[in-house]
Amino acid sequence: MGILVVDHEPYRSQSLARGLRIMGYTVFHAVSLSGALEFMKAPSIPISLIIADSSNRILHHPEMIQAIQEEIPHIHLLVLVHDAENYANAAPPSLRPTRFLTKPFQVEQLAQLIEELGTPR
Repeated sequence: MGILVVDHEPYRSQSLARGLRIMGYTVFHAVSLSGALEFMKAPSIPISLIIADSSNRILHHPEMIQAIQEEIPHIHLLVLVHDAENYANAAPPSLRPTRFLTKPFQVEQLAQLIEELGTPR
């Protein structure tokens, strides 16, 4: 199983992908939610976790999240935000079980959350 990083900023996504690969994960990249949805439809690429930065305005597109969750019901979503507590409280029910991680974060925090979500290496 792999991790799909959704981010339109190449530097940020490459840096995150590099760290995840060092931790032993298989990592793929999409620049948008629509790109992520198309990526998810490829049966040969198993994804168990999507990591997206809130700057992609991911939380403004619950219909895309729902489409992804319908395509792969077991998928987890981790959104990198500036205030995880506020986002978690404000997220509509359709976006649950979305997890949030406050930026900036330590690699250890990300690794712990990925482990909690049960993402295989």
